[in-house]
Amino acid sequence: MDLAPLTPADWLPVAFAALLGVSVLAYVVLDGYDLGVGLLLSRTRGEAERNTMIASIGPFWDANETWLVLATGLLLVAFPMAHGVILGALYLPVAVMLVGLILRGVAFKFRTKMTPVAKGGWDTAFFAGSAMAALAQGYMLGLYIVGFERTPATLAFASLTAVFGVAGRGDDRGDAAGESAHLRQVVPARAPVPAGSGAGDDGGAVRGAASRPQAIARPGGSLGLGAVRGGGRHL
Repeated sequence: MDLAPLTPADWLPVAFAALLGVSVLAYVVLDGYDLGVGLLLSRTRGEAERNTMIASIGPFWDANETWLVLATGLLLVAFPMAHGVILGALYLPVAVMLVGLILRGVAFKFRTKMTPVAKGGWDTAFFAGSAMAALAQGYMLGLYIVGFERTPATLAFASLTAVFGVAGRGDDRGDAAGESAHLRQVVPARAPVPAGSGAGDDGGAVRGAASRPQAIARPGGSLGLGAVRGGGRHL
């Protein structure tokens, strides 16, 4: 029995579905970390720790959102009917998610240009944007699981999915605090050096060592002062 060769109509949907799954997975893993950092900002009091947390996502947080754009584009190009059905059923949570992502991006950019006093407001905005995006994504996931049905039971399930999704992203406070403490210990603080002790530079250490007399014990137990004087001349 001869197998008919595969045509593009056979393997293209499978290939696009695989690419779509990879894009969604990459977004959940990578941007989920960024959203978690934003949610943890509200539970962090020290400005230095907040700056460390923001700096940990600074180089790549914007690029992580590109996976969401790629997934949406693949859905539109490869499965236009599914794109219309999904976005039509999730119009309101998608709008909330986009507002949250915009607010997060604006807050991230503006907090770096503000004084320490004004940073608190933008940190709050960054937290609000992260919370809006995370809640909307969890709500959309819950509705997708129940097939976009809108009954009191399915809406309650979607709401619980949103809340638990935010709680799962924001319950790593201990790990974040431990990581921040580790970063603070990378360069330990130097103890103050008393003036004239010679411990701050190599020259002082040599001078301090040369100024202290060295005693060389003879076999009989007496001190060989002549050896000390001789050693001093060699210095």
